[in-house]
Amino acid sequence: MARKFKFSTSNEALAEAEAEIERIRSTNGNAIDFSGFGLEGLPDSLFTLTSLTTLDLSANQLSALPKAIGSQKSLTGQ
Repeated sequence: MARKFKFSTSNEALAEAEAEIERIRSTNGNAIDFSGFGLEGLPDSLFTLTSLTTLDLSANQLSALPKAIGSQKSLTGQ
């Protein structure tokens, strides 16, 4: 059985991820939940959020994390 994601295409998932990043930026938020988006990669704009402490990437199609994830010094492990 195929895994169900919140979005039917990777382009839709990426567009929604970008919208969520902008929402977090505009509200000075510190947590993003991308769980179930079906992302195959992470948008570059994610790495401009300097106060991000929580990032949920569960249930996506990521095969690796980009090196830029290391620039997120505020992220904490769980």
